[in-house]
Amino acid sequence: MSWIRLFGPARSRLHAVVDVGSHSIKALAFEPRGATAPRVVKKFATHLATNVTPARRAARLREFLLVLTQKLGEIPARVVVAIGPHLAEYSFGYWRTERSIGGGSMARADAGRIFQQLLEVHRAKARLAMAYPVEIRANGYPATLERVASCDIQEIGFATLLMQFPEDVGNVLASLPQSVGGIPIEFIPLPVAYLEALTRVKIQDGILLDIGGEETTGLLMRGGALRSVMTFPIGAHHFLRSIARTTNGSLEDAERALRGYVRGTEDGARRATIHTQFQKEAVAWQKGLTDALNDWYAEGPLPASVLLTGGGAGIPEIAEVLRNPSWLAPFSHADIVSLRVWEGSSLFGGSSLKGMLVGPEDAGLAALIVYSMYKQPLF
Repeated sequence: MSWIRLFGPARSRLHAVVDVGSHSIKALAFEPRGATAPRVVKKFATHLATNVTPARRAARLREFLLVLTQKLGEIPARVVVAIGPHLAEYSFGYWRTERSIGGGSMARADAGRIFQQLLEVHRAKARLAMAYPVEIRANGYPATLERVASCDIQEIGFATLLMQFPEDVGNVLASLPQSVGGIPIEFIPLPVAYLEALTRVKIQDGILLDIGGEETTGLLMRGGALRSVMTFPIGAHHFLRSIARTTNGSLEDAERALRGYVRGTEDGARRATIHTQFQKEAVAWQKGLTDALNDWYAEGPLPASVLLTGGGAGIPEIAEVLRNPSWLAPFSHADIVSLRVWEGSSLFGGSSLKGMLVGPEDAGLAALIVYSMYKQPLF
């Protein structure tokens, strides 16, 4: 299966967006209203057990979508499901090919055909693969399809984010649209939704770091274009587990303690204990970050503007790491880091859409709303 849009019949004006996290699945159903903020109809969420397998997580997505449509009483016209690195292996690269016929203008339809051919070259044949082109280049330069169609093209290429799935996860996702009654589903990598959101708020250069449950995902923006994506397997739940170990409590107790710690309502002794543990975890997180950034070394000096988002964005020790420019020093000449927490409401002029977008943990949902309302395929 190739880069995928699996559409079914449109039966309503509603859109639905779904963020599949490592420990939760969240969704918003809404009605687009042109250039104004959307009208949110309902928010859905379910927690996943900490030991759930990726295949079971995909199966829970199927159950979740069935419940969503039952509670809405209708099938949305568009459903966008964001897949994170806990279900798929991400890789970002530039795929290119020289015209075998030696130049000449290219019909718009040719771009899609060439992309499909390149996908077959770059994908693992035994695995479900979904590839998303984020930029077209003609003769090595960024281009629109109109330019590709009207100019002599010797080389065409695509900056592409590829997702590849374990066999058991891929089998569930491939059958999912049919198994839930023909819901019109589009699967995308979550970074693509962030890209659309960053583009619309005109962020040209910077690094976005999404602290998920089990992973951290990074996007590099330069000149308004996505230049690279990286992930490393340390997220907010590594900090939660350190609380649980220290207190001999459950992860649920640790979640409550984390909320109190971030809000400043934990008592002094307990706060000091959590801070000590979190400082140790932050050292491991920083190492994971700098190791992952080695993959961006070829991109040249990195920007010093950082957007921090996701469920772990409120952990103060992570912010402490990022405000200290030592982590960036091997990759940039900047001696000051500009750090900003990016919340769900940041995309709607500070509006939480009547309380439906709460903090940085809902930034993924907010980006998905923007993507669902505005994004058109490249071809």
